Amino acid sequence: MDETGFDAEFSAFVRDCIPSLQAAAVLVCIARDAEHEWSAAEIVERLRTSVSITLAEAERSMEIFESRGVVERQPSSRTRLTRSLLADKRLSTLVQAYDHKPVTLIQFIHAMREEKIRLFSDAFRIRKD
Repeated sequence: MDETGFDAEFSAFVRDCIPSLQAAAVLVCIARDAEHEWSAAEIVERLRTSVSITLAEAERSMEIFESRGVVERQPSSRTRLTRSLLADKRLSTLVQAYDHKPVTLIQFIHAMREEKIRLFSDAFRIRKD
């Protein structure tokens, strides 16, 4: 665990699947009612009082989650949590952090994004040998 209290498995999950606070809010919303099949519009409506998110941001988050196997698209074109994640520790850690340590979670998500940018920029550095 690092200074945030998050383990390496959760850190990797955030780095790979959650690019923003809005994406975290979308996933927490889905996780809280995991049996429900969600549309992006429903998620935006559910989150409207707590997070500023557009329909496009919600759709993009759902696309990212689907590409990472976190959610699955149903025949109705709605989305639900992948069955294998219903009891996943990473998801419960996300929900707990979102509810009880939101500042820590926000800082952590931003740190993960900054790390990705730094790694990308380092790839273009000319090294003197």
